[in-house]
Amino acid sequence: MQTSPTSQSDHLIQNLPPKEGGSEPSITPLSEAEAGALLSVERLEGSEKVCRRLREVGFCEKAEIRLLTRGGQMICSVCGTRLALSRKLAQNIWVKAMSH
Repeated sequence: MQTSPTSQSDHLIQNLPPKEGGSEPSITPLSEAEAGALLSVERLEGSEKVCRRLREVGFCEKAEIRLLTRGGQMICSVCGTRLALSRKLAQNIWVKAMSH
């Protein structure tokens, strides 16, 4: 039985082993991140107005941020400035943990 090149390559891609050291860190809303974590902003969700304002204050895609505290307000270090966000607003910011 002959297999098409497309199905062979699909099969190879699906069976690739995970990268050394485990799998890629998953993305999660900022509201779910651990305090003290160094994070990379992966994407923003919400209305155009909300996303534009988040970018204006430094929450741009690929920006490095640190979540300082979790509580009623999420306090983050962004571009050398501390910013407080509501937990609801933090749900619009999707982040990935970075190595220290």
